[in-house]
Amino acid sequence: ICSANNNLARITLILDRLREQCGTSIGKLPEDLGQEMVTEYGIHPAVRVPTHVQDFVSRGRLCAFPTLRAVADLGEGQLKGLGLGYRAKYVATTAAMLAKDESGEVLEQLRHEGRETAERELCRLPGVGPKVAACVALYGLGFHDAIPVDVHVARVAGRFAPPQLARRLRGSLTPKIQKDVANLFRDRFGQYAG
Repeated sequence: ICSANNNLARITLILDRLREQCGTSIGKLPEDLGQEMVTEYGIHPAVRVPTHVQDFVSRGRLCAFPTLRAVADLGEGQLKGLGLGYRAKYVATTAAMLAKDESGEVLEQLRHEGRETAERELCRLPGVGPKVAACVALYGLGFHDAIPVDVHVARVAGRFAPPQLARRLRGSLTPKIQKDVANLFRDRFGQYAG
């Protein structure tokens, strides 16, 4: 959910802060790691050490990803403070909904329902659209044919898409276009297209 309309560095920063805020510590970083990373990033004067790397190194420890209950307990206000912005409401609500199922059965059951059903059910959660649902299906549920379609994937698809679809890719990325692009990848690359 935190990836919507966001870039990789910012997503990494948000997730690092979330782990630090309510994840359990799983180890200390070697004391010299911070200097090694700074040196690595600082090889050229024009290269700036990314904020998420600075934050990570300054903490000196690695934290596990928090439980759904821990995220739900933070609430919208604290999530906004971690940098989630408008996404905080969706993360708080979805985490609270899923945390009610302490056994994890609801999400686990999706593994056995098939990709299409899993993606459709995931889209029912607040803040989850086709791309996020496909990410969860691919990376979390093991559906190797799930294709998270964003503007970058659509751009690649435009290089080998049939002309009719390629023309439609020049406009807005609608759920219908996302579905068509995902089908294009599945048709071309098979069961491991994701």
